[in-house]
Amino acid sequence: MGKSKRGEYLYRCKCCLDEVGLKNMWTEYYRDGEREIYGEMLTDCFALSWEQPPGDTEMEHICETCVSRLRDAINFKKEILYTEHLILEQLKNVTTEHIKQEEESEDEIETEYLSIEFLEDDNERDESDIKIERPQVKQEKDVLMINRRSKKYTDDDLEKCLEAVRTKALSQNKASILYSVPRKAISSAIARRQLLEDTENSKKRRRPDLQKRQENVDYIMKYTNATPFKGFVRTGYGCFFCSVEYEKPTDLKEHTLVEHFSENMLRVNIISDRSVKLDLTDLMCKVCEESIDSLENLLDHLRLEHNIKINTDVHNHLVPFKFESDTLKCAVCSEEFLSFKVLNDHVNLNHYKNYACEECGRGFINKRSLQSHGYRHETGVFTCQFCAKVFTTRIRRLDHERSVHMFNNKRHKCGYCGEKFIDIAKKKEHEVVVHSAAKLTYNCQACSKTYNSQKSLRTHIRSFHLMLRPFKCTYCNLGFYKNIELKKHMVKHTGEKDYQCVVCNKAYGRKSTLREHMRIHANDRRFKCELCGQAFVQKCSWRGHMRAKHGEQV
Repeated sequence: MGKSKRGEYLYRCKCCLDEVGLKNMWTEYYRDGEREIYGEMLTDCFALSWEQPPGDTEMEHICETCVSRLRDAINFKKEILYTEHLILEQLKNVTTEHIKQEEESEDEIETEYLSIEFLEDDNERDESDIKIERPQVKQEKDVLMINRRSKKYTDDDLEKCLEAVRTKALSQNKASILYSVPRKAISSAIARRQLLEDTENSKKRRRPDLQKRQENVDYIMKYTNATPFKGFVRTGYGCFFCSVEYEKPTDLKEHTLVEHFSENMLRVNIISDRSVKLDLTDLMCKVCEESIDSLENLLDHLRLEHNIKINTDVHNHLVPFKFESDTLKCAVCSEEFLSFKVLNDHVNLNHYKNYACEECGRGFINKRSLQSHGYRHETGVFTCQFCAKVFTTRIRRLDHERSVHMFNNKRHKCGYCGEKFIDIAKKKEHEVVVHSAAKLTYNCQACSKTYNSQKSLRTHIRSFHLMLRPFKCTYCNLGFYKNIELKKHMVKHTGEKDYQCVVCNKAYGRKSTLREHMRIHANDRRFKCELCGQAFVQKCSWRGHMRAKHGEQV
């Protein structure tokens, strides 16, 4: 037993004597609910015994390559045995048919019916020997074709075979040979029964509360002008019933009322626990034409004023929205938002807490959202698939893989042409430049600064207006908003200079400082005085020149 370059122990394969790591070695394996012991497989296939030399601890494993070849060999042997079994059965059927044909005399073949006197005189003859219909002599080739097409097993054999497979008493291969049922028939019967079970389970899963939610939605669609929609899809708000998208939600609401509710009302099917987004702009009851301001008041109005049977004992997975102005506002608390996605998350998490997370208390409108959120609290050992870094949660590992290793992973698709981009900023820039889409700007309500992304605006508000400083220096207790800012600051206290110039060997504590220094060797004079034309490498030199020579404070 040796060691590899990475320090892992090497084991010698019993079959090919190659040395590989333990993670590529196998002694037994579980597949399809069965346990494969490779020592027994060697004995069954090649009549080789799994005997370990005394005192030898390196001959107890088989490498992954040999395991694959051994499994192929044992499967090939099973195929041969099964084919031999089918051939013997066919030959047996052909021989039986020939014997029956030879026992029939020429007179019996030419005569269509036997005389009644012959039946009365020969009382000892067995009734099974009497041939009522004229037998048809068939050639050997025709008999073989019939045997191939005919079913050689009964329904009782199929039931016993499926029961043995279901209880894991036999594998499909062994059950096929024992009960003379083809494996394709077994697989088809299993798939057919699984489909029936899934259908029955889906009917059972349509719980009474789901049916009640469906009735409430049907009443809303029938008696009000509330319109469902898919949300902001690619380039605009998507219609619930077709693939049309509109940039303005008012245009979408008009399209839905005119195209889909003009004559026949389309049914909004409630699927499982999924929520339905409703546009309640200018909400009105169709029965009495009364204006209503909220979803809860709408349900109460239909129940109390018009005696409509609204089910009040279930959670309605309905998310209300109002588009009364160009600004996105919450239909419940009137808080303003810069994007529909953030507004949707706000409504789901703050106003419709049908289900709450036990870990953090965060609310969700349905179980599906709660289950998706639960992955964030799963802790354990999650190793990166590309490097040796280990993370405590699956979400952190996924974020690391996407940002560090999958830098060519283009996940953001243009809503107009389908071209994919690495991040949202590049996608939006493409849509503005190529497709003349409206440029989104995010304005700070406190200081009127403008940003191109909501993330930049959020960072500005938290760091500049809220003065959040979660990262503290252990030497001077100075706080910073980002951890990278703290690392740059720590150079003042530690005195470390890890960045060295390759030209003059000067060392610096920050990479940005070294980058500015390298402009001296490149004679990069990017800072130019507009008054006298003199140029400088560093900005601090330009500022000193403006104060000393021109008396300007910059």
